Amino acid sequence: MVYLQGFIEKGESMDQRKQYEAEEKENYAGSFRVKEHTVLRCYTKKQMKSLYPTGKYTLLGEYRPGQEKGELELEANGMVLPLVPLHKNNRLLYAAKGYVKCRGEEDGYILLLQNRVLQRAAVLLLCLLVIAAVCFALPSTPEGKTLLGIDPGAADPVESAYNTGGQAGASIQIPGYKSISIAADTTDVAVSFQNPVENSCYFRISLILDDGTVLYQSELIPPGKEVREVTLAQPMPAGEYAATVKYDTFTLDDQTPLNGANVKITLIVL
Repeated sequence: MVYLQGFIEKGESMDQRKQYEAEEKENYAGSFRVKEHTVLRCYTKKQMKSLYPTGKYTLLGEYRPGQEKGELELEANGMVLPLVPLHKNNRLLYAAKGYVKCRGEEDGYILLLQNRVLQRAAVLLLCLLVIAAVCFALPSTPEGKTLLGIDPGAADPVESAYNTGGQAGASIQIPGYKSISIAADTTDVAVSFQNPVENSCYFRISLILDDGTVLYQSELIPPGKEVREVTLAQPMPAGEYAATVKYDTFTLDDQTPLNGANVKITLIVL
């Protein structure tokens, strides 16, 4: 019998610890490297799921490479491997690699663990790099403030049919509406939300029912642009509803909030 150097402490007898003997199986599909030139054949995780769909097997102990002390022992391929009870090794550092059947133990196995520190560190590093890349790609002001995005639906208006009865300030033109008509029982509706070309600021337009339900909120609409097709948060049944068109305004350079406006309307759903 061959003992791996360092696995058995001096003066410690083998009969002081529980011993298991590995059972050779022809259908072992996995391999587990104990040392550079020492490999054990074993069941893979996929095989164990196939052999035990309900997970009714027993793990008698676990082993990881470099484990020099143990309360249990496994004799396998002329070696004696020190084992520890299940979950004695930290699962953040080690993960299941294979399973060895124990002779004379019904559905009893030894769990073989593999060091996952480098692999998990690489995954963590990749996640951090992705997060950093996303953050770097977001537009921001010199002070680091994240900027809002331009509405992808903003286009040149078909016509500038608005009045300036409601103003958010002497220099900001706010379109005035008495009513807006949309299609019933669908979330994709046609509207006409404009930012007049005379303005020197962005608009963010929201359509809000009087009960507080936000049916729609645009992204930034540049001056002289219009959003004509929107997706509502929920379909509306036919009828008339009290609602508000809310205008949030922002400067063009660093998106500093300016004076806003609320326009009371009747939402007509046809």
